[in-house]
Amino acid sequence: MMPIIRCGASLVFLINLSSAAIADCLPQNFLLEERMELISDHSIRLAFIESMSQSQFDNAKKKFSGGASFPINGIPINGYSNLESAKAAGRSEASARGFTLDQSGSTHLIANRLSESGANAYIACLKEQGPGISLWVANATGNRFQVAVLFRPGDSNLQVRPFGLDNFKMISKLDKEFVPSTQQNLMFVRKSDGEGSIEIVIGKYRQSLIFPKRERLREVQESTHFSENVAQAATGGKNQPYGPKTVTACTTPPSPDWNFIPGTEGIIVLNSTTNVNSWTIVQPVSVDKLCWSVTARTGRKGDRHEITAKASVRMQRSVK
Repeated sequence: MMPIIRCGASLVFLINLSSAAIADCLPQNFLLEERMELISDHSIRLAFIESMSQSQFDNAKKKFSGGASFPINGIPINGYSNLESAKAAGRSEASARGFTLDQSGSTHLIANRLSESGANAYIACLKEQGPGISLWVANATGNRFQVAVLFRPGDSNLQVRPFGLDNFKMISKLDKEFVPSTQQNLMFVRKSDGEGSIEIVIGKYRQSLIFPKRERLREVQESTHFSENVAQAATGGKNQPYGPKTVTACTTPPSPDWNFIPGTEGIIVLNSTTNVNSWTIVQPVSVDKLCWSVTARTGRKGDRHEITAKASVRMQRSVK
């Protein structure tokens, strides 16, 4: 006969998400397989970038290779050759937008949004995590959250301990009989935009959900910056040396609130007398400085070789 867990009349609640469940059912993997459309949400996109592994980065580049939109700081994800540069660009955009969640908070945010969206494979994974408690956000509207609870006992200890609530209030009543292997949905109200958590303990099993603080992201304005100064080099001709000559010039954002977007820089050649002249971006490019060099090479005696070039780069700033 199936055991029945009888719940006491007085319960207190707390919330916190099990690291074991997350490790077995990584929400980032299911996000790409089941709910790619959530990437259009800036918070989810930045959370994925902050928490993504090498394999998830590689998978995202494959998933979004057909023209689907996954920008990182204004550049498509396929424009990044390695995980480190993609994460650095993501953190630059996160700073501009006011997104501050770390890797752990980002993972919890993705997990809650994923289950809330009805990602069936992800929810099935949570349900299959062996004996214990499965807990996930089944639905959310504003500050009201429906949390699904599924208990699969592995022994005869069926004692329901007090729940713990942080920044949440339970507004539904528990069933008088908590039947194992039967899903029960509980309703909660979030008190504020701060962090919150819900923890359930039955017997020796403990499971929790963590809700990162809500962040209202800033909009970002983008524009293209063209340098006013130029790099100009010349060799040969009257009163000019015959050896190769390299000249470097630099530019900075027009005001402190603008940041350059590394990876979007380019050189505009205004004048070049021969095709042996060359130009290059000086690395690294930072958010507040871009430098470029031009080189004029020696030709026949008396020939004048000259090159002049300016730079362009995309830039962004927060719109308050």
